[in-house]
Amino acid sequence: MKNLFNLFFLIGLFSSCVHDPCKKQPCNNGGTCSKGLCECTEGWGGLDCSEEQTPSKMYITKIVLLHYTGSKPGGLSWDSLDAADIYLYFIKNGFGGPIYTSQTIQNANSNISYEFIPSNPVKIDKPLDNYIINLWDNDGGWPKDELIASGSFVPYIKGEKFPKKVFKELSWGQMTAKVEIYYDYEW
Repeated sequence: MKNLFNLFFLIGLFSSCVHDPCKKQPCNNGGTCSKGLCECTEGWGGLDCSEEQTPSKMYITKIVLLHYTGSKPGGLSWDSLDAADIYLYFIKNGFGGPIYTSQTIQNANSNISYEFIPSNPVKIDKPLDNYIINLWDNDGGWPKDELIASGSFVPYIKGEKFPKKVFKELSWGQMTAKVEIYYDYEW
């Protein structure tokens, strides 16, 4: 009987020494624990997957123009006979050529939303840099085109946890526009 007791005691002692190293290692943001170490999902790092990583690239997949000022200051129409012929123009840091120029929408109504979907997603190589989006009235090309609204933005902001859609307000004097920008990320 004593030997049986000792056997159960030893089995209990050794089985209590076997522990799961993942019990003490919580993995955040969808990370999983394997042998006491967190395997993090894309965009997250650190011992417990709580450190937001800066994406190496971002892609603009769609821009939705929600609203823009339908007339010039003083109430004048954008075009002499009809509404503005609008297009979007993205530039990086205000320098160089465009990284995206949309198609022109003829005689646009300022109270209707318009989707601009690039044929290829617009690549943002430096997500922490400043970019500028301009809304123009197409009057036959530069220098005749008129700026309706403009705004700068930084595509990636740490702490926002990789939103798929962001809202931006553009302005130019008294004129304004609101846009939604849709993103994809690459690490």
